[in-house]
Parts: sequence; structure tokens; C-alpha cells
Amino acid sequence: MYAFNPLKDLLNAMYSPKCASCGNLLVGDERMLCIECVSHIPYTCFATMTDNPLELLLEGSIAHVKATALMYYEKNEVSQHIIHAIKYYGNLKLAHHFGRQLAESIIASHRFDDVDIIIPVPLHPLRWLERGYNQSREISYSIAKKMAKPLENHLIARSHYTSTQTRKSHQERAENVAGAFKPHNLKRLCGKHVLLVDDVITTGSTVKACYAALSQAEGVRVSVAALAYAGN
Repeated sequence: MYAFNPLKDLLNAMYSPKCASCGNLLVGDERMLCIECVSHIPYTCFATMTDNPLELLLEGSIAHVKATALMYYEKNEVSQHIIHAIKYYGNLKLAHHFGRQLAESIIASHRFDDVDIIIPVPLHPLRWLERGYNQSREISYSIAKKMAKPLENHLIARSHYTSTQTRKSHQERAENVAGAFKPHNLKRLCGKHVLLVDDVITTGSTVKACYAALSQAEGVRVSVAALAYAGN
């Protein structure tokens, strides 16, 4: 029989885990997200789809591009809540969980089997200090572990601090990140097939700027993976 205990009920309400999307209390076997929110995640089929929308976006800009995203980024919906929880609120468990899901879709497709190394889109050191983590690196960690591929965090770096891409036009995004990255240890990159990982891709400006740096290495090939795709 239920015994009324206001202090216990208050503590349970305060410290019980809540859904990272809607904020409702999690029950039963629910972890990080409630069943209702999980059912509304807009998954893509990009991993198995040649000439998918993300590949078409990057076509002609990145050599040897294969590209995939796990879900569509929809404003004010579950996918946006997931990305924001990871990117702005440091929910790294969520980053690792969906990083594993992204890796599983990549592995199942067999389209990325010849990837040699995995590189996350880097943050500028000042941005790292602001947040205390790089969400793309956390996503990449789970992908590298699942794919059994080396994760390289220091082969590309941001050469200067850039303002956030949010609310910028396509042209402004491109201008904001132009020349923002530089490679390190070109020998390590020569002839390699790199899987470049980001959290969300909208216009592709950031990954294109990363490729401009990586392509300084002879024979490098670049494919792209992201948790979410926000293009139209």
C-alpha cells in the first residue's frame, strides 16, 4: 500500500530522471528519452542511400564524398531537443547513445567500410573552454569505438575563433568559416579516407571548410557523418 510521504515524493520529483526532449519523468525501462519522444525521432535512410540529400549538398565540394546523417533536424521537435541537449547542455550520454546509433547505420550500409580514420569537426580552444567539451568529438568517440577505427583529434584545428553559425545566411556561414581550419601532420593524412564527423549540418559550410584544410594532404578522401541534417 502507498504510504504518503511528502518529503520522499518531493525528492523523487526533483531527482528522478527526465526525458531530454519533453522533460517528462522517465518510467520503467525508459532511458534518456521517453517512449513517446523516441517514436517521433525523424530518422533518415541516408546511410544506405546513394545521392541522398546530404551527398547532393556536398557534391562537387568534397572529393570522394559519401555522406550520411542519422536524423532530420526539425525545429521545435524531438530532433532539435536532442541536438540542443548535446550541444548546449552537455548531455554527453545522449551524444554517445546516438553516436552508437549513427555508427550502427554506417556499419550496416557497408558504404563506409574503407574509412581509415575518424576526425571530429574541431572547436576553437576558447569555445572549448566556454563549453568544456566538443560535442562532435563525443559523437566521434562512440563511432570510432563501434567501427574499430582510430579517432584522431589533432589532425585538424581551428585557426581562428568564429561566431556561431546560427541565424546566418548561406553566404554568411561560408564567409564565417572560410580559412578557419588548418591541418596538422599532413603525412598522417596522405592517402587516407577520412570520416569527418559533425553534430548537425545545415548548409555544409563547416565541413566544406574542414575539407579545404584536409585536402592539402595528397590523396586524401573525405566522407561525412552527422547526427542531424537540417537542409531543405
